[in-house]
Amino acid sequence: NPSSRFAGRCRLSIHHKLVRHPPPHPTESLPGYVLRLCEANGYESPGAIFKVADMKRTEASWTKFDCSKLAKVANCPVSDLERLAFRSKDNPDANYLLGSAIAAASLNVTAARVCPECVEEKGVIEAHWHIELMVACPIHLRSAVWYCPGCNSCIPWVRKGLLTCKCGRPLDNRDQATFSEAEVWLLDLMRCKAIGEGLSRPNVAGLPAAQLSAMSLLESLSFLRVLGRERRAASWSRKNRYAKDLL
Repeated sequence: NPSSRFAGRCRLSIHHKLVRHPPPHPTESLPGYVLRLCEANGYESPGAIFKVADMKRTEASWTKFDCSKLAKVANCPVSDLERLAFRSKDNPDANYLLGSAIAAASLNVTAARVCPECVEEKGVIEAHWHIELMVACPIHLRSAVWYCPGCNSCIPWVRKGLLTCKCGRPLDNRDQATFSEAEVWLLDLMRCKAIGEGLSRPNVAGLPAAQLSAMSLLESLSFLRVLGRERRAASWSRKNRYAKDLL
């Protein structure tokens, strides 16, 4: 009834801290952490987290996120959240992924992707899934899940949980696509550069590993995008809208 809905809004507005506030994981993204907070506190949507933090719509934008307000209710240092943010206070016009510069064309902050197996094993969504070319998991050799098998819509970052669509359907992987050794190695390269880990796969495809490994995240992603476009043009390919075709 109206009175109970009003009471619920009042309870959200007077809370100073979330009941449960797990610390940010060093390899997850800001949207992934907000989703994890939402799930831990039993909320239906990250919107409830933003209401507790008294954040305006503009302050809850992923590219203009107010880390200080979330830090207060999540009981964590602001610096821990700023490291996960896509923008830096020192350079607000540039894009970042876990502190590494990244071109806007290489960064995806709207349409979500996820590897259910990784989430089940690690309990977090790692930040490399925001890379536009990251179309599959190099650990489990499966395509990324980017649409809901229930409502058939693209997965948004504003949803019920890490592996739950906004419609309530669990997110699972039914894609049987296969990837070459070269593709898997490049996916592993992007993942490791993004989260600061060493490469976990051997370079059996004979790619220029030393040169690619020496590049920054920004340089390597820009190089792969340019090379992908040139290769498509040379082969007269009309597949020019999908990240997998670039890869």
